[in-house]
Amino acid sequence: MNLGQRLYDSIFPKSFELKPKEQQLLQMMYPQIDWKFVRYYDGLPWFMKFTSTIGTALPHSYSGRFIHVYFKDYHKMSIYQSTLILVHEAFHIQQYQELGSMGAKSSGWGFFRRFMQYYLGWYFQGFFKAIFKDKKKWSDATQYAYRQHPMEIPAYDHEADFEKEINLYKGHAVPVFFQQKPNLIRTDVQLPERPSLVFWLMGSGLALFICLVKPLMELPLALVAFILSGFRRKL
Repeated sequence: MNLGQRLYDSIFPKSFELKPKEQQLLQMMYPQIDWKFVRYYDGLPWFMKFTSTIGTALPHSYSGRFIHVYFKDYHKMSIYQSTLILVHEAFHIQQYQELGSMGAKSSGWGFFRRFMQYYLGWYFQGFFKAIFKDKKKWSDATQYAYRQHPMEIPAYDHEADFEKEINLYKGHAVPVFFQQKPNLIRTDVQLPERPSLVFWLMGSGLALFICLVKPLMELPLALVAFILSGFRRKL
């Protein structure tokens, strides 16, 4: 692999297709999601490579419709771990859809979507509460803002409910699994109210900033990668 291709892959991780059973699991668990607008990538975005994140669902930076699910190293993960990540991130994708932030009816573009405004706003609200009201240390406040996030709590709850039944899932066909566990099917999710105005504005401002700055950083580097190698791959 030449330098240009390595540079390109560091900016835009390679896409892959889920295994058929994984696809069927998500389609049956979240039947309202328009899955043709979801893509999967083996590798984290460049700005998350040195974090503890192992999976995330983020907006496509160059459209208003698509959602990208990233894994830190999908092909080295156990089926147990990758399936739990899929179930959790798909819960967020349902939130994207219910907030009008993906698919044909999406009202946003890039990172400037209602989901990101809500998510970042609630994160700021939790962080400031932890710092100024609860007097937590910075590192503890960041963890608190994430684990007490009203859009993460139900996602983790659903992941935990599925984890209790994962051996049943691994041992049966997906339709049989849901015949026995229909309570795990989600046609809607728990959406919080909008965060307080000041934090919603902060979240909206950061989402807009990322929406504008991320492409301005990535596209020149992608051009350099193409010039170095002639390597081209769809964004």
